[in-house]
Amino acid sequence: MRYLLLMCGEGRDEPSPAEIVAMPDFIGWEARLRERGLPHQGVRLRPPGSAATVRLRAAEMLVTDGPFAETREQMGGFEILDCAGPDEAIEVAAGHPGAMHGNRVEVRSLAGPATGGEHALVELARTGPPPGRHRYLMMVCLDPAAQPEPAAETIGGWVEQMSRNGVWRYGQRLGPASEATMVSTMDGKVLTTDGPFAAAAEQIVEIGVLECASLAEATTVAATHPVAAVGCVEVRPFWEE
Repeated sequence: MRYLLLMCGEGRDEPSPAEIVAMPDFIGWEARLRERGLPHQGVRLRPPGSAATVRLRAAEMLVTDGPFAETREQMGGFEILDCAGPDEAIEVAAGHPGAMHGNRVEVRSLAGPATGGEHALVELARTGPPPGRHRYLMMVCLDPAAQPEPAAETIGGWVEQMSRNGVWRYGQRLGPASEATMVSTMDGKVLTTDGPFAAAAEQIVEIGVLECASLAEATTVAATHPVAAVGCVEVRPFWEE
């Protein structure tokens, strides 16, 4: 089974990708994954202040600075990995540096196949974006209790169109937020709580990777996603070095 690990913290410091991979805790975590034969794909994001959240209401694009939820904890990056089940995913999350030092990791199952291929993030990391373009994580958010999600065919048609336009590189639906688990490690003890990191009505239902010339272009693209008319879409730059 495939799981998404969302690295969440209060933003006390924002280590770069190069600083993270040099951390002894991270080196040890990756070594343990290799020993267990668990492949993973990770992405570091720019701080929450670099995000934009877009909604489409009555054909008007409404953009606000910052992430989709105004919460103390915010997501700083993510990992996607294959595990035997939720218990192993929680165990792996507990060993990640993102679960230590007062930070937490949200563990969420993935639903269905990824658009772009299961290992698309690995290929993207190997190639880097084309000259003059940057990568952005698109977090599609919805309150299912308030609004029904647009039909899968409608969203699928949008993905096909954005792929033809050359801006859509990867997408993945998430399992229910109600089944998420928050994981942290303190004094060698693993602590878990039920539910997602953001105690908000709108929750992430899908993630995608866009390749655009600017945040403004990525936000404009996100505004055309079918969910933007009933929910919201956060766009956050990858931390490219």
